[in-house]
Amino acid sequence: MRYRLAATAGHHHYLWRTTNGLLGSYRGTLGIKTGNTNAAGNCFLFEARHGRRTLIGVVRHVNPTSSPTALFTAAKRLLTWGFHRI
Repeated sequence: MRYRLAATAGHHHYLWRTTNGLLGSYRGTLGIKTGNTNAAGNCFLFEARHGRRTLIGVVRHVNPTSSPTALFTAAKRLLTWGFHRI
């Protein structure tokens, strides 16, 4: 995913690239971090806000060969479940 900010009189053009597939695909996403460690495997720490409620979660040990979007699909399901229960 890429984000562009056009140049203005106050700054030059910016281009950001992110591996966070939740940004732009789940309302209220604030971000956090994708990553990989030997202990956690492929993982994703995420945060989203709806109204005055904020949820933070983590998905670990997701096999990237099963689906390139598996981390984000799991995060969306957890957030949807969580926001319907608080």
